[in-house]
Amino acid sequence: MPPINPLIYAELLSNIRQISILAFLDTPSDSSTKAELSADGTLLALRHAEQDILLTLPGQVVSDSKLREFPLGSLELSWRLPLAGDFQRADVDITQTIEAPWSAKDMVPGEQLFECRRCSTTIVEPDRINEWRDLPSEGWAEMMDFWHCHKPSDHADHNHENENLASTKGYGANTKFNAQPRIGFMDHSTFLLAETDCTLPPGGNEIKRTIKCEVCLATIGTSDPQNEGIRLFKWSLRMRTLEGSQLSNLSDKFLEPSMARIISAQFLGIMNSSCVSRLNILPLKNPTDYGIEWQGLSIWIFNPSIRYTTSYFYHRRLMRISETPGIHL
Repeated sequence: MPPINPLIYAELLSNIRQISILAFLDTPSDSSTKAELSADGTLLALRHAEQDILLTLPGQVVSDSKLREFPLGSLELSWRLPLAGDFQRADVDITQTIEAPWSAKDMVPGEQLFECRRCSTTIVEPDRINEWRDLPSEGWAEMMDFWHCHKPSDHADHNHENENLASTKGYGANTKFNAQPRIGFMDHSTFLLAETDCTLPPGGNEIKRTIKCEVCLATIGTSDPQNEGIRLFKWSLRMRTLEGSQLSNLSDKFLEPSMARIISAQFLGIMNSSCVSRLNILPLKNPTDYGIEWQGLSIWIFNPSIRYTTSYFYHRRLMRISETPGIHL
C-alpha cells in the first residue's frame, strides 16, 4: 500500500489578516522534516520522509515570517502567519464576491449549446441566443427607488415639482425584466429565456408549471408568468461547445458545474440582497398539490466565505452551514 502523503490545510482569516496553517504527518517527524515559505510568500514547502509537498496558500503572507520547526516525534504542527501588505478594501470585497457559474461574461453567442444533464437532449440550440445578459440582484429596483428619493439634491430642493418621478426615471419598485426572443437573461441559478428559444414542447407561460425534458422527463425548470418566459435550472443543464470554438478547451467543472456550487451562489445572493442567514429549501410543488405537507430543509449559514487550500486538492471557497429538517404546509 503506498504511503499516505502528509496533509496540509491553510485557511485565510481575513478579519484578522492572517493565514492559519495545519500540517498533519503520517509518520512522526525527524531531523529531516522541514517547512519553509517561498520568497514571495505564496507557497509553503514541506519535506518529510523523502517526500516534497508544495502548497499554494490562499493569500500572500510576509515572506520572512519565522516558521516553528517540528518537535521530534510530533505528528502535527500549526502556524499563524500575517498577510503581506496593508489592509485594502479589496480584501473585504473579495470575501463578498459571488462566484456564480455561467455568467454573461462566460458566454459566446453561437458557440455553445445547453443540453439536459441527464440524457443529453439539446434544450437550447447554439444559434438561438444572440446576446447574454446578467440579471441584477433581487430587489434592485426597490434599492434604486430608495436612492432616487433620498439623494442629496432632493433634500436641498424642497419644491415638489418632481414628486412623480417613477414615470420619468425609467425604473421603480414594479420594474421587471421580461423574457425576450434571442436574448438570454441569467441570475445565479437560472436562465430566463423566451419559450421560442428552447427546444421544448409548447405549453405557454400563462400559469406557473413545471418544465420537463421531453425525452427523459427530468425536471429542468419552470414557466415564469410574471416575466413572460421560461426559467431553466442551471443544475439541470450541461454546456457543450462546438468543435473549433474558442470555448472548446473548457474543463468539465465549467461545462457541468455542481449543484453545490450553483446553490451556494444563490444563497450568497439572497444573503446580500435580503440580509438573512437562515433559509428554507423546499421541493417544487404543483398547483394541484394543495394541502400536502412538504418535507424541506432549514439551513443556517454561519460563514458564507471560507477560503482555503489543502495538499490533497485545491478549493478556493466554501460555505459553513448548519442544517435541520423543515416542514412547509
